[in-house]
Amino acid sequence: MKKLIALLLAVLLLASIPSVAFAAGNKQAVAPAETPVEQETDDTPEYYWSDLEPYLEALGLEGQFYTFNYYGLDIWVPDELEFQELTDEDIENGMIAYATDEDENWIFAVTNLVYEQKIKSLYEWQDILKEYEGIEESVICYVNDLIVLEYLVPEKDCFVCDLRVSDGSILEFVWAPFSDQAYAVNTGFMSNSLMDTND
Repeated sequence: MKKLIALLLAVLLLASIPSVAFAAGNKQAVAPAETPVEQETDDTPEYYWSDLEPYLEALGLEGQFYTFNYYGLDIWVPDELEFQELTDEDIENGMIAYATDEDENWIFAVTNLVYEQKIKSLYEWQDILKEYEGIEESVICYVNDLIVLEYLVPEKDCFVCDLRVSDGSILEFVWAPFSDQAYAVNTGFMSNSLMDTND
């Protein structure tokens, strides 16, 4: 539902009033919008980094873009977050990246979810999450022309952004805790900064 995105952007806008490359390999591109036309509508929300970037300076936020070479994706990450070394177990479980702030209060994780049955579209993935994970409210939108699925998981206090990869897997970005307003603001910038490396 659109209120998830509205909530995220409201946090960004309200807060603004007062004032590294990863390992490359056989590259997998994030899948383009290839869902059935009848599932897309003219009112699908669209968000662009160029609209939010001017707020960074007003909020006093500093960071830099990181590139996930294997997936051809860039994402803006605040300086407060530092990427941690992944364990063998993390890698086996599909984790691509894990970052925390100095006190480990803020968490940012990226995981590649691979299933035997390939995911054909984010609409299919949305239905799977609803049926098997109980995610009743989610929204499919465009972020810098990438089609993404976004939702909250209240019991885990996290915000999630999923993209479908061309091999039928899901690339999942997770931010927690979303109840921390300062981090929610950073989450808003990060989740809306995702873009194709070639853009």
